[in-house]
Amino acid sequence: MRLVLNFCLLLISIPLFGKQDDVIKEKADSLQFLAREISYGNAFEDVYLRTFPSDFDTFLQIFGDRNETSSGSFDGGPLYDEGYTHIMEIMLTIDEKVDLQMYYQKLVDASINGRWQADGVNFFSGLVGYKMKERPDRFFSILCQKNPEEIDSFWDFYVDGPHGEKRLDGMLLLVEDYPKLKSSVKRYIK
Repeated sequence: MRLVLNFCLLLISIPLFGKQDDVIKEKADSLQFLAREISYGNAFEDVYLRTFPSDFDTFLQIFGDRNETSSGSFDGGPLYDEGYTHIMEIMLTIDEKVDLQMYYQKLVDASINGRWQADGVNFFSGLVGYKMKERPDRFFSILCQKNPEEIDSFWDFYVDGPHGEKRLDGMLLLVEDYPKLKSSVKRYIK
């Protein structure tokens, strides 16, 4: 009986995986269309930002290696090869044309539960680092609304990757007025 139940659960779950892949592909297609429109000078930055992933898993499914394992197999997301354009050309500059609260909310939310990879995630990590130096107050105000686990997860992503801990140089002084963030940042200060 247990074997039959497990088999039925497996059959039920198969279409769900297909549907998730379809959702990811549709989101990637939308981002690609909007990127093209932006490059033509059409004002689609707000729609692009709304469409951009709001969580790390979705980001990874679109821009990263979705099968990052030690086995060496590769499964790049639909925009794996377009990561630089979407992140370092569009997301880097659209903050001048969109709602800043939403922009920084996306950066924080997509960083939570993140882990560095040498692909589109690398570009996104670079974007977050650059914008943190530019406007740390924007990040801090959003992070202060998060629970401690989310705050720690953000900082875990922020320092992940090559030379990540160097990003925290001077950060303790910046978070001085944000007690909720200070203890989380202190974990990385040696």
